[in-house]
Amino acid sequence: MKLQKEDLRISLIGGVILVVLTLAAGVSTYLVMQREVESILKRNLSALLQNNARVFTQEIHQGIRESVTVATRPFVIDSLKAVDAHPGDIQARHNLQEIARSFLPVGFSVVKFVDTKGQTMARAGDFRLLPFAARLEASQETFLLWKRQLLLQVLVPVRDGKRRLGFVITQAHLSFMRKIRPVVRALGRTADLAVCAPLGTNQMSCLPGTLYPRRYISRPISQSVKDQFVPMHYALAGQSGLRYTRDYFGHQVVAAYGAIGDTGLGMVLKIHQSDLFRTLNTRLRQVAGLLLALLLAGALMMRILILSLLRKRTAAEEETCKANSQLRTSEARTQALLAHVADGVIVIDEHGLIETFNTAAEQIFGYEAQAIIGANVSRLMPEPHRSQHDGYMKRYKETGKSAVIGVARELTGVRRSGEIFPLEIKIREVCAETAHLFIAAVRDITQEKEAAQHALDLATHDALTGLPNRLLLADRLEQALVQARRAQNRVALLFLDLDGFKTINDSLGHAIGDLVLKAVAQRLTASLRATDTVARQGGDEFIVVLSDLATIEAVDTVTQKLITHLTAPYDIQGQILYVGTSIGVTIFPDDGVDRDTLLKNCDIAMYRAKETGG
Repeated sequence: MKLQKEDLRISLIGGVILVVLTLAAGVSTYLVMQREVESILKRNLSALLQNNARVFTQEIHQGIRESVTVATRPFVIDSLKAVDAHPGDIQARHNLQEIARSFLPVGFSVVKFVDTKGQTMARAGDFRLLPFAARLEASQETFLLWKRQLLLQVLVPVRDGKRRLGFVITQAHLSFMRKIRPVVRALGRTADLAVCAPLGTNQMSCLPGTLYPRRYISRPISQSVKDQFVPMHYALAGQSGLRYTRDYFGHQVVAAYGAIGDTGLGMVLKIHQSDLFRTLNTRLRQVAGLLLALLLAGALMMRILILSLLRKRTAAEEETCKANSQLRTSEARTQALLAHVADGVIVIDEHGLIETFNTAAEQIFGYEAQAIIGANVSRLMPEPHRSQHDGYMKRYKETGKSAVIGVARELTGVRRSGEIFPLEIKIREVCAETAHLFIAAVRDITQEKEAAQHALDLATHDALTGLPNRLLLADRLEQALVQARRAQNRVALLFLDLDGFKTINDSLGHAIGDLVLKAVAQRLTASLRATDTVARQGGDEFIVVLSDLATIEAVDTVTQKLITHLTAPYDIQGQILYVGTSIGVTIFPDDGVDRDTLLKNCDIAMYRAKETGG
């Protein structure tokens, strides 16, 4: 009777605890998963948008380059010269017509040659005006067209030296929208990718999206819904980011937005907010029933186990003795298992002497077990910890307090070769009747540290020049301002914009332009002190922070030095190139006392310098 009452009491208490713990674990898991799913989706939206915009820009520029190639072919120039010289020559026009046809198999759907008055000289392909046409901000007169799929139309002048003979107009299919559709649909059933062009004040025209590829939007669309700008408005304004808002259909969406390179177009990747957790909620309903069944089964099993434990309680001491006997006989097996553990395992006694040193520890520290067992564990530590280790042990015995026992810590170790390396260590204390041991699990984290440092470098430095980027610049500038306030010194901020760089980039290509930017970065770095900072703002813009300035006159000396070095000729792959620079200067605290004010004033000063001739 007493056993039954105790069994019932323990079963009820255990059942309540089991229900509470299960519900708490389920709710906590759902909330964590919800936040994680939302975070992952937002990161995926932003990353996918940036990648799509980059791919679309590259495809457009590739189409422009191919059109320019047509206009610069010698046989095209010669044929236009012949028609221009003899307009009535039928054979010359026939040759030009054949040339136009010859370009169709290489990717163009339309090739058309017109004279300087706009009269058609030759044409191949079905050329006609289409209802959707968006002009791009490109180096050539370029349009995006829509005719059941996306077309790129480019008008390029054909020149004989400085003399303009006419124009070539090409149209080519772009595969971007077709290829990206399945990628976007994989995000969810309401995911959509939209591309729009500005159309007057607060208006835009848009291509069919990936969600409704057959829905054609031919009429102008407002950039706002109910006095609230839609995400595409910010994309067309050159901004990028992610918002919870309404799209131009009035749907509540999560939208990532950004500009498409230098085309003047905007791109928005969105998904309905109701679709964010649809899959998670569906799975939750499925799991809820299973969780309830498992809860009931667990309660029943616990009831059975508790009854069984109560009946066997009187035999507990015999079982414990038997288990101790088995534990002693399995010591050899334990040693064999330790040899296959991935982490290094080191067992030391209360005097700090090593008793166990498994295979992983041998690989980490470079010692063989037989050579290190019996030695003091301080041999594995660099100075000053090696000399202080015995003091740590003595203090722990006296106070029972330690900063490393029971918690994972990052420390440094030393290999047999003398190499110092980072490691993660977790120490457990084991007290028995005849022994007082410390068991350390050790893991070499050198590769993890290197990977983390590499990731930090990528996040804080410009990928092309290796200079600090905007993120690191902001930190360096803030530090310089703090030091200047403390020392009552000045800080100068220089905003540099290269003059003539766009001409080099457009005429010789981005590869040559990138080499010029690298050379400029090297000259800037070589012209400054080690305590100064030079960062790439973006494009051909650089920012220099001159810290710890006692007088303003020093700034004039530095700027003149920079101008002299930057305007010297550049030898890029055998070509002698020249660029100039316009520099805007602001001084802390004369022109501003905070980072944002200084950057804004510096930007204004640079544009004033450029307006007055650089």
